[in-house]
Amino acid sequence: AYWTVARLIAPDTPVKGIVGTGAMDFRTTRCNMGSPEALVQGVAACEICRDEFGIFARWTTNYGDRKRPGIYGVYEKMFTLATCPFACSLGIGASGLLCNGMAYSPVQLLLELDLTMGLKRFAAGFEVNDETLALDVIGEALERGTDFISTDHTVAHFRREQWYPKWIDRTM
Repeated sequence: AYWTVARLIAPDTPVKGIVGTGAMDFRTTRCNMGSPEALVQGVAACEICRDEFGIFARWTTNYGDRKRPGIYGVYEKMFTLATCPFACSLGIGASGLLCNGMAYSPVQLLLELDLTMGLKRFAAGFEVNDETLALDVIGEALERGTDFISTDHTVAHFRREQWYPKWIDRTM
């Protein structure tokens, strides 16, 4: 309704939307928003909005059937995010929502924030130039027979280049 009114008043009004679809699990009668079939519906709805109506739409990546905080919730969110490039831009975000948005968990939010920061680090890529290659620093370290870890250059750049999750344990 808002899109229609906006377009009637000002036809050039840019509109955006968020699609939230789910699929019923007939065994449990629960709505699952992170299932493959729900994600296919989301892709289709986003493509229809974009191709037929010129409306940018992405689907929500924050809803899922997870009932309690944990790695399954993080997995479900990752599965949903992995499908985003097929239809719309990467809608990375953390919400802490459980039970299809009916409950909130600070623990889930913290896990999702770790995941989000890792995805954002991945999406940022890396820059290649004289400063980032640091060939002069490498040459000096090789001449001295020392490591690169203790150089001023490494100290100045390592935090920006590395992902340091706070809650997800990456140790052996």
